[in-house]
Amino acid sequence: MSYVDLIDQTICALITAPGPAGISVLRVSGPKALLYAKNHCPFLPENPESHKVYYGHFNASSGEPVDEVLVTYFAKGRSFTGDETLEISTHGGFFPSNRALMELTSSGCRPAERGEFSFRAFYNGNIDLVQAEGILALINSKSDGARALALRQLKGHLSESLIDIEKGLIHVLAQLEAAIDFSTEDIQPSSLKEIKIQFQNLENKITPLLASYKRGKVIHDGLSILIAGPPNAGKSSIYNMVLGQNKAIVTDTPGTTRDILESSYKDFGLPIQLLDSAGLRESEDVVEKIGIEKTRAALKAADAIFYTLDITKYGSENLAFLEPFKEKCTFLFNKTDLATDLVTTQTKVLGYLTTQLGIQTLGQVIFLSTKNRDGFQQLKEAIEKLSLTDINSDESVITQYRHYDNLSKCAKHINYAINLSSEEGSYDLIALEAQIALKEILSLLGKEFDDQVLDHVFQQFCLGK
Repeated sequence: MSYVDLIDQTICALITAPGPAGISVLRVSGPKALLYAKNHCPFLPENPESHKVYYGHFNASSGEPVDEVLVTYFAKGRSFTGDETLEISTHGGFFPSNRALMELTSSGCRPAERGEFSFRAFYNGNIDLVQAEGILALINSKSDGARALALRQLKGHLSESLIDIEKGLIHVLAQLEAAIDFSTEDIQPSSLKEIKIQFQNLENKITPLLASYKRGKVIHDGLSILIAGPPNAGKSSIYNMVLGQNKAIVTDTPGTTRDILESSYKDFGLPIQLLDSAGLRESEDVVEKIGIEKTRAALKAADAIFYTLDITKYGSENLAFLEPFKEKCTFLFNKTDLATDLVTTQTKVLGYLTTQLGIQTLGQVIFLSTKNRDGFQQLKEAIEKLSLTDINSDESVITQYRHYDNLSKCAKHINYAINLSSEEGSYDLIALEAQIALKEILSLLGKEFDDQVLDHVFQQFCLGK
């Protein structure tokens, strides 16, 4: 059953972490919240004052005192959920709060589902869907930057930008509909040139939002760096060197690493996930082939790739398969301690990369030796550069794939509308594209929604939120 179908029920849950603490807080919210609370808190007045705290004893159904409590009352329309709500503060620990919760449920209150309080706040119009996801992002934030970005999302910063796009689409759609409805009247509709300019202005607002996703995702989820390359290039040695621990087995035998190794650490104020991978080559070994396939999949998923080559053996492999990923590749040429003429070799290396992938930026190439740690500082600086994700205070940023997906679809149909306007297309076809684009924005904000989408979003929340 969907959360929408349960909206008229009164729910309760512990909204603080379980276990020993100074206090525990239970929330009761819904049309019968006061009625159920008064069954156990007889000290509450008939008409309590909103946002006022009342003191007394919470009693069991039998009349037995359970605990000394403080009860805060929130009138309908003035609570987080928008429904009549009471928050009951008991002493901390397992037994007082859970006994109180058990008594409330025995009176008819239903235990809340995951995220159900936040869902009701959304359903009652206190927050939109983007802000609701900001709550989840704030709870799950892994860094101070992620916390700050999630708080801005919760406060409606991103929603304001999306609502601005929504209003722009409604405005241009109204002009298109007027042109269609009054085509037989003596009324001059907006020209296609004017319509095109309005669509282009909307496109200009969406483009930076879509571009922000790469940085926003890193702030939200942390930075994922994959160390990849052929066997025996020194990938595992680099993995160990960055981590400062011998986590990966290092041998001279090609194909030693056969699976993805993952380690998380925090640096530059950001969680970083470092991945070591199986060497990329043709192999008949069943186990190694599985590892190689995992590496190829990881190339797509990683935020950054440190593609590692042995500086004494490069040139034999075709790097064309890296073409889709070259923008996120940093090339590490390892074992410089074995190079006889390093300066000449470095020049040849850059020529090799230019021939293979058209890469000419020196910043994408690092020469190092894991044996004597040459180049390690440059490697650390490369990681730091990847971690630089500062956001301007007035900049709207998207951090979640659902937002990126809806916005991308919106942008696609706006682009179709621009092309139709340029080609003197019919107002009907242009209006259809505008309607589809508007639907994507409304879906993003939760103004038009599918129950399954809502359930999926709110079921990611913790109990009590």
